[in-house]
Amino acid sequence: MNRIITLILLGIIILSSRANIYAQSGDGYQIKGKYTSFKDLNKLYLIEISFEDVKKIDSANINEKGEFTFRGKTATPHFYFIFSDALAREPIPVYINAGIYIELLIDPSNLEIPYTTTGDKNNEEIQYFTVKNIASYKAVDLSMDKRAKEFQKIILEREPSAGALFCALYLLSPTFNVITEYIEKYEAFYIEIDKKYFDMYGKESLFAGVHDFLKERGVSPTAIGKYFENFTLNNPNGNPISLTDFSGKFVLVDFWASWCGPCREENPNLVQAYNKYHKKGFEIFGVSLDAKKTPWKTAILSDGLKWQQVCELVETSSLATKFEISAIPFNVLLDKEGKIIAKNLRGAALEEKLKVVFGE
Repeated sequence: MNRIITLILLGIIILSSRANIYAQSGDGYQIKGKYTSFKDLNKLYLIEISFEDVKKIDSANINEKGEFTFRGKTATPHFYFIFSDALAREPIPVYINAGIYIELLIDPSNLEIPYTTTGDKNNEEIQYFTVKNIASYKAVDLSMDKRAKEFQKIILEREPSAGALFCALYLLSPTFNVITEYIEKYEAFYIEIDKKYFDMYGKESLFAGVHDFLKERGVSPTAIGKYFENFTLNNPNGNPISLTDFSGKFVLVDFWASWCGPCREENPNLVQAYNKYHKKGFEIFGVSLDAKKTPWKTAILSDGLKWQQVCELVETSSLATKFEISAIPFNVLLDKEGKIIAKNLRGAALEEKLKVVFGE
């Protein structure tokens, strides 16, 4: 009896080894999957998304049992997606590297856990974040900004892994074609991710694209870590005010306008932050892009903006052009030396940053 059990176990080990042998030899990888339901689904594609385009890497047929297999070779890591034209669902993300073997069980009808994966820690991590991402949409009290902030916190707290990196690049963005907007919006977070992961995953095409994008933004006049250039404009009374007048304090330089709806909606948050932290050394320097004086002054009074305000009173602001500001509201938070430490802080994000700045 013991001999029979031993032979059975040996057979299982041999079968398992055969399943992994392709992936573990040299630079090969293998993805084996099964769909629980696959009506009208007979072909899958392995696709790669980069900053430039979408490429089909491979294709696989689905057999009568709903099974499929992708095999290939790679010398560098990649983030791929398993995609089908016949399914309206989001493609399934996978991380590929030399020697990886993955097993997937895909259930298109399960809206909360659409798939499970085994065989590779990084892909299990991606699945963890994918499920977390889906679950977060149920929290109706969370705005997109709050959801993103929560994910940033989860990602940075976990051990460095390709799974965490993938979510920083893809899942944080509601659709991939706006990922650059998210990098601009949460630049400090992506800079931290870049520093943390580049040595490990810098050769991966998607991550390399993010790295290059950040590098290009590093020459921007509003790049985090740069000293914000001084400027002088007139206040509503015609008196000149300079940014250097606020030296030695934390300053939020806020670009806005009376005609900008989102700016006006954000003003109550600025008022709240100003009232709470002004005595601790926090200042706001408002820079309006208004072209006419009356609506500008009316908005200041109407919204209860107590801080210093300046404006060029021209149709096209030379200052906005100089600082490459294409949309408002836009702000940068400067430390006591005038260096940019954060940008585009709105609502709760501003409150959270000021808590850190003032050690609360």
